[in-house]
Parts: sequence; C-alpha cells; structure tokens
Amino acid sequence: MTYSLLGLVKHAPIEPFHFIASHYEPTKRTDFGAVYFEDPSKYLHVDEKGHVALSQKELKSGKYIAKEISELNEFLQSDKYIMRLGEWKEFFLQTDGCAYCQGWRVCLGKFSKVSKKKSGCKKFFSELMDVVEQFQSLHNNKKETWQP
Repeated sequence: MTYSLLGLVKHAPIEPFHFIASHYEPTKRTDFGAVYFEDPSKYLHVDEKGHVALSQKELKSGKYIAKEISELNEFLQSDKYIMRLGEWKEFFLQTDGCAYCQGWRVCLGKFSKVSKKKSGCKKFFSELMDVVEQFQSLHNNKKETWQP
C-alpha cells in the first residue's frame, strides 16, 4: 500500500490501492469491489448456460438472480435488487463491529468475518485511509486563488 501510493519511483498503478486513492472522498463510501468485478451495481456474472448472478461466489454456488439473460430487466427493476444494493446498511443495525470502525468507508464490512477473529483489518484500513489522504494531498494540483 505505501509503496503503491507513496513510493518515490514511478511505476504502474497497483490495485486496489490506486482505485481507492483515486476515488476516495472522506464523506462517501469507497467500494473497491469493482476492481475485482464484485460490484453488483456495475457487473453481473454469467455462466455458460446463461444463468446470471450478482457475484462470482453466488454464481458458483448456484444462487442465481435470473435463469436467462432475458429475465434481467425485470430483476433490475425489482425491490429485491434495490435491497441487495443497500445490504451495507445492515452493519449499522449491530451494536458493535464494522460500522464503528474508522476504516468503514473503505472496507464496507468486506472483512467482517475475519475481523471477529482478528482485528488487523481495522488497523490496516485506518492506515490505508491515512496513506490515501497523504497521496491525495501530494497529488492535488488545484491551486485556489483567494478572493474576498
């Protein structure tokens, strides 16, 4: 992460760090799932038979949203799909855990199962946000002229 964003030697972008650094805003959620094609608002997963799922894991386990691609328009307009896109809100119904973590805006609970066993993700994502803010301040080329 530090080499990727704060390294002194020019190199190709390293994902997901570059994606996070270029999309991070302190007041919004930054979902880096798109880097891995795991963003149901942007990507669908289709197998050779035409079954459609919202993630690769769901496709492998047979949890399809449509048996054929022709059924997609109906599903994408459904309340079930809209609820799925808002699943991240469920973390805020818990009295402890991921929603109270400093790194929530970037992690979004992706490592919630790991965090119950070990708390390293909390430390990592907090540090990641600090590094991203340093990266953005170094690469912010906007010069504002003060005017009364």
